Amino acid sequence: YNLQPMLSGNGVTQRTFCYSEYFNPNGTTTPTILNKMVRNDQYKIVSTMTTTGPIIEFFDLINDPFEMTPLNIGTLNPIENSAYINLMSIISTLGL
Repeated sequence: YNLQPMLSGNGVTQRTFCYSEYFNPNGTTTPTILNKMVRNDQYKIVSTMTTTGPIIEFFDLINDPFEMTPLNIGTLNPIENSAYINLMSIISTLGL
């Protein structure tokens, strides 16, 4: 694979999101906690799958950079709601 176009910025479209995963425990045992995170420049969704079911948290990284208080999904303003839908669609598209 030729990385030159990406490194030079010619003809390459960059993603607008970042994705990561965290398993606990990590290794040969079945994980009891599985975190999947996707973020854009301002918002982040953290999906935590536990043995009791999923927990979804949505953060505004500009107003809450330390992710102390998740936004209430039921009271999102139109901009937050649009970002939430977009990030959830990325999770869905990636088959997460």
